[in-house]
Amino acid sequence: MSTKTIPIEPNITQVVEGATRVYRVEATLVNAPGSKGAQQNIGQVRVFPIDANGNKLKDAKPLYRNGVWASEELTTLTAQQQEDFHNKIQQGTAKFAKTAKAIVPSWAKTTGSNTFDPANPLQSLLGQGSGITGLLGDAGAAGQLLNNAQNLFGIISNPFGSLAANGAGSGAFDFNSDSKILTQFGSAQSYVRYPANFNPSMDTLKMTCFRYRPPYGSALQSTATIGNIKRNSPFKERIGTIELPMPGQVVDSTSAGWEVDYMNDITMAAAQHIGEKAGIYGPAAIGAKLAPGSIGALIGGASKLAVYTALFNSSSSSSKQAIGANVLSMLGANLGFDISADQILSRGGGIVSNSNAELMFRGVNLRTFQMMYRLIARSPEETQRITMIIRAFKQWSAPRKLTTNGAGQAGDPSFFLGTPNIFQLTYMTTNSTGQRTANVHVNKFKPCALTNFSVNYAPSEQWMSYEQGAPVAFNLNFQFSELEPIYNTDYTTNIPANRKANPAGDSGLGDLMPIGLYDVGY
Repeated sequence: MSTKTIPIEPNITQVVEGATRVYRVEATLVNAPGSKGAQQNIGQVRVFPIDANGNKLKDAKPLYRNGVWASEELTTLTAQQQEDFHNKIQQGTAKFAKTAKAIVPSWAKTTGSNTFDPANPLQSLLGQGSGITGLLGDAGAAGQLLNNAQNLFGIISNPFGSLAANGAGSGAFDFNSDSKILTQFGSAQSYVRYPANFNPSMDTLKMTCFRYRPPYGSALQSTATIGNIKRNSPFKERIGTIELPMPGQVVDSTSAGWEVDYMNDITMAAAQHIGEKAGIYGPAAIGAKLAPGSIGALIGGASKLAVYTALFNSSSSSSKQAIGANVLSMLGANLGFDISADQILSRGGGIVSNSNAELMFRGVNLRTFQMMYRLIARSPEETQRITMIIRAFKQWSAPRKLTTNGAGQAGDPSFFLGTPNIFQLTYMTTNSTGQRTANVHVNKFKPCALTNFSVNYAPSEQWMSYEQGAPVAFNLNFQFSELEPIYNTDYTTNIPANRKANPAGDSGLGDLMPIGLYDVGY
């Protein structure tokens, strides 16, 4: 039995306990029964975590085994990433089996052609002629399927325009019902305040609901200029506004994604050596050198041992110890022994490689806001007002069914779901001239989704109600999450007209608040 590595690009990685862990795909070859060593089969294909030197972690459990992910070992791999890597492992295993003249395991077999033709996408995916006919059991049905598929792909050649034409703009969604919820308590624009005796001079939180528009829709149109990835406002149409007193706690928290990264001196030297050999090329030259079969020439040798040899000939004596330990670890692995370079250095010399730990920026985090209210109904009219406020938030935040018969009826089938409505949150106050405006002394918000909304109809832990069971008090808990991170360029008054929000009112569909010199900002 022998173990071989199946190359997968990009490497399989996931974050485990705050650090990025890299994995290697390993395949074992075993003698086929009765072959006397002449024929080999693939025994197992497993995915193991490795260290910076490419050595399997001690006592590591496989992340993946023969087409199945180990759910208990998964941390941050999404379902889509799992599917993508599974497909790559299938392809790599099939290629490896062909090279080793072994039988492809049943779990690694895929249907269809290996070549994708955009002009005939379904034929590319399912194969030609007998492949499709065999799948459907009927040549006529196969042809009809292809015709329908080509029509489908023709429709989605401009997918975002097609969805817009067949979605919100055509009456497939009944957005009008959203705006009718609050009309009996507010103006024609559905503007409702609590309490009923609202004082216009009080500080408040204004929550305005908007119909959602995909902010990258125009950038991803088939007619858009390549590379012109421009984000637009996600607000499409104002639905209604609810204004409540300031919450009991007004808190904002901003964080960034920083993670500890490790790269020992040998790995850094190897990267330096590869960069030196690669040199600086133009785009065309790089493409040629990265073509299959050319990468070895690019770095002066395709094996890790070749890189170690070059480093050994140009490194200091201390570095040569580390290189020697790595080479010994590689030789041991080829003989079937799991011995890390650090084990050799630690036991043989009482030293370990410097991991050069450094905190590295990995990305941005989205902000989340928690808000809690206790609303007391002091009259039946105020009870109804609170009830309609609750109803509005429940209905506004619900996903939408895309049906074929207009707004549809409850229970109608739907192939697609439309994005729920979104919100603009603004802390409001009254300025020195008596005008209502955004409060510059507390944080502002970017467009938010209502990700969680809960109601306690008996917050005193004892049921109390008016006539006909109308509750006396309500606890409302909101969780809003911003759709877009906060960037340094957001702290400005220089905002494009189509994205500039009006801090004083509800007019316009802009999503970015102008940040003045003395504003707290986002």
